[in-house]
Amino acid sequence: MKFPARFTSHLHAFAALLAIAPLGGAMAQTGTIAGKVMDAATQLPIAGARIVLSGGAAETQSTIAGEFRLVNVRPGRVIIAAFRLGYKTSSDTITVVAG
Repeated sequence: MKFPARFTSHLHAFAALLAIAPLGGAMAQTGTIAGKVMDAATQLPIAGARIVLSGGAAETQSTIAGEFRLVNVRPGRVIIAAFRLGYKTSSDTITVVAG
């Protein structure tokens, strides 16, 4: 059985493009991480990938377009990882900035 191509290093590439946005009011001490999970070989989005921050701080799944969004993320360095059956796990360390 042949498995699809691995998660791309685009997890790393889009880490530089992650949206870190203020949420306003009391939530101004948190940020938002958004990105897209793509297949390395085909460059097509991967739906249903599980996106997890280190320590279980936050978790979500990618949409049919491969997009994901994590809100109310505490500032600091975190490890973000993407998992999907049939693909190699991909992870990267990013820094979330408050407000």
